[in-house]
Amino acid sequence: MKGVFHMLTVAQNIEKLKENIAKAAEKAQQRPDHIVVVAVTKTVESSRIQEAWEAGITHFGENRVQEALTKEYPEGSCLHMIGHLQTNKVKKALQRFSVIQSLDRPSLLVEIEKRASAPVECLIQVNAGNEEQKHGFAPDSVVDFARRAAASPVVRLRGLMVVTPYLSDPEQLRPYFSKMRRIWESLRQELGEDRMAYLSMGMSGDYLIAIEEGANMVRLGTAIFGPRTT
Repeated sequence: MKGVFHMLTVAQNIEKLKENIAKAAEKAQQRPDHIVVVAVTKTVESSRIQEAWEAGITHFGENRVQEALTKEYPEGSCLHMIGHLQTNKVKKALQRFSVIQSLDRPSLLVEIEKRASAPVECLIQVNAGNEEQKHGFAPDSVVDFARRAAASPVVRLRGLMVVTPYLSDPEQLRPYFSKMRRIWESLRQELGEDRMAYLSMGMSGDYLIAIEEGANMVRLGTAIFGPRTT
């Protein structure tokens, strides 16, 4: 199920994307319009971001605070921080981003609480494969932290953001996605649907499998903008 991307326009890629999402959502008994597409704009110039907006994309994701500060995003769009956020960049991040998807450690939560002047929507980052080189909570430790975050007077907890191992065959990721869906559903029952509204998992190479396994938010770069040239 690896994604194959041709040299199409951004609008054509998004049209194809919608068709693929509809099929995967049907398998998962989800409504396609309930799946949020976050267009990953790493190295993507503002003009192409505008093309995606005009084709119906309203959510965008950046990996680095500094890069986000150099770009223009359409008025009314929602910008997500999806990369590792250093504590010394929190103040600038809160000024630029609407959602922090990469809440990956207790010290970051404390810094957000210290710096925020208004409620901050956050997703907790989970390192599904518990890999040393990746940030995020191990699946077995995320529940306790989710309870802490849900009780924060500043953070508005909105769900989980899942990072998975890189595997040549995306089908092998199903067990990771499935396990994370079960954890998310358990937290959803405990903390409420509002605090666990989103299960953000799946990228361009595996988003269809992620949706089939229960994701309702996907983070897509190549599937929208084509292969990176830089």
